[in-house]
Amino acid sequence: MSDLLQIDIKQVRTAQNASQSDLPLVQAQSFGLAVTWAADEIERQCTAIDEAI
Repeated sequence: MSDLLQIDIKQVRTAQNASQSDLPLVQAQSFGLAVTWAADEIERQCTAIDEAI
């Protein structure tokens, strides 16, 4: 697993953990956007890897 992919997975986990806490709505939405971005980035990287193989 690439270093970038590992970083993205850590960001997703951090955002998921934070979203389960008692955050104000604006912060929870921000974490939701971070999770969405990380998921999209992971999918993009996996697609690039698949195409390279």
